[in-house]
Amino acid sequence: MMYAYKNQNDVSIRIARIFNTFGPRMHPNDGRVVSNFIIQSLQNKNITIYGDGSQTRSFQYVDDLVNGLTKLMNGNYDSPGEVEAAGEIIPTGPDAVKPKGGA
Repeated sequence: MMYAYKNQNDVSIRIARIFNTFGPRMHPNDGRVVSNFIIQSLQNKNITIYGDGSQTRSFQYVDDLVNGLTKLMNGNYDSPGEVEAAGEIIPTGPDAVKPKGGA
């Protein structure tokens, strides 16, 4: 849809893919994995592992997201079809939530 608008109106566009954002003011019971892990940890509960534990997710701190969007907005990105994605892919399975000491 954005490319159609760009072509019809001869304007510059930027497309960003926003991943799982976390940070201050996130709702503790929003059902997302980061908030679930934090709440379960604070309550000394077992961390819930979803599926078989082999999946990965991309997480991004809210300040990093804002900085990335600002750079994307002000940058010289003109490659059609190029989608900018800033984030880090990390495992969310048992190895990711293993207690310190490897127990």
